[in-house]
Amino acid sequence: MKVQKIKNKKFIIIFCLSLLILIVLLTYCFSFSYDNVTEIPTVTDSNVNSSLNENDEKDLNGSSGDIPAFNNKKVTIDDSKKSAEPYKVTDFSDWNKNCDLNLLVINKDNAISDNYKFSLVDFNGKPINSEIMSPLESMINDAKKDNINIYVSSGYRSAERQTVLYNRKVSYFLKKDLTKAQAEIEAAKVVAKPKTSEHHTGLAIDFNSVKDSFCKTKEYDWLLKNSYKYGFILRYPKNKSGVTNITFEPWHFRYVGLEHAKYIMENGICLEEYIAQKILK
Repeated sequence: MKVQKIKNKKFIIIFCLSLLILIVLLTYCFSFSYDNVTEIPTVTDSNVNSSLNENDEKDLNGSSGDIPAFNNKKVTIDDSKKSAEPYKVTDFSDWNKNCDLNLLVINKDNAISDNYKFSLVDFNGKPINSEIMSPLESMINDAKKDNINIYVSSGYRSAERQTVLYNRKVSYFLKKDLTKAQAEIEAAKVVAKPKTSEHHTGLAIDFNSVKDSFCKTKEYDWLLKNSYKYGFILRYPKNKSGVTNITFEPWHFRYVGLEHAKYIMENGICLEEYIAQKILK
């Protein structure tokens, strides 16, 4: 009997040691596998609050990476349709001299020319480029038929007004103990420098509340699915901030014309990429 008890104890000890070794081995294997998984980088916007109130109009150029759902179906992007190395094209100055006015590329690297001439019209108290009066009016009226209320919160903006807005944002960041150079960099992420804002063309429209939360509204969803039918595009997709150098602005839409808007939206590209395709051809 005593011998049997000793054998039982040995068996228990061996079993426990084996179990412990197994646990250690499994833990090591799991840890090794986890450490070798490629980490997916995430992009942040430097915790910049880009929301606006109605009394403090700002030019926050950026947009969403949502792919529009045409006829309630997700668009499948064909990579073969995308431009080859479009990101290398940053100088659109020659293009801007000869292109159709609705295809101007105005961004931080390409300021608007003093020779750019157009006529302004009043749209419910907001100045806009006369070229977009008809399509904008049609889009807003058709949205109402679907019980969607979209309205213009900002249209054309002068370089003088943009200077005020930009300097105000720089001052905001200077109060955060940033250097002037750092403050200017951070400010430019959410407020375009004078002469580099699309609003100077009168072709860009900020809709509704001009807040980040706009992307969660039915109005935004309607614009994503339908704006291209009137020649407008979501100008700054979230997943294109590396190309546009602008943070997400779900409220900012830009008129480019029917044909161009349809192609841009169906292929999930931004304006810079679309024009780069034309330049590279």
